[in-house]
Amino acid sequence: MKKWLGHELSDPLDKPLIVILSKFDEWKHHFADELPSLSRSSSHDASNTHGFRADVVKSVSNKMRKLLLKYSPSIVAAAEEFSNQVSYIPVSATGCEPENQNGSKMFRRGSLRPTWVEAPLLWALHRLTKGLVTDVSPGTTHAG
Repeated sequence: MKKWLGHELSDPLDKPLIVILSKFDEWKHHFADELPSLSRSSSHDASNTHGFRADVVKSVSNKMRKLLLKYSPSIVAAAEEFSNQVSYIPVSATGCEPENQNGSKMFRRGSLRPTWVEAPLLWALHRLTKGLVTDVSPGTTHAG
């Protein structure tokens, strides 16, 4: 990628890189808190629409980076060697473990709770576009 973009291989790209940390439901016990909501209603908007909370993603990304440094520092080193704008985002497609029923692993109807699966796409759109994903983090002007 760096060669194709005309960058030195030793220099990190000045482009966002999202490291998606899957199966969060399996290792969330290493994370002290539940993942907060990615959206909130904007009190500054008369239509009461929801917006994206970039501050939450930044905070969780920093916590995930610290966790990775403890358990797998080579992932952090490789990612940060590639880009100087790395975000670490935990996700879980199911939000729960399958149950063992009659020797088969199955999910009980209604038990699926995907967690933060939309976060990588919303974060990328927020970082790469103007105004498409409105940031309603405290202290922002809500202009995107």
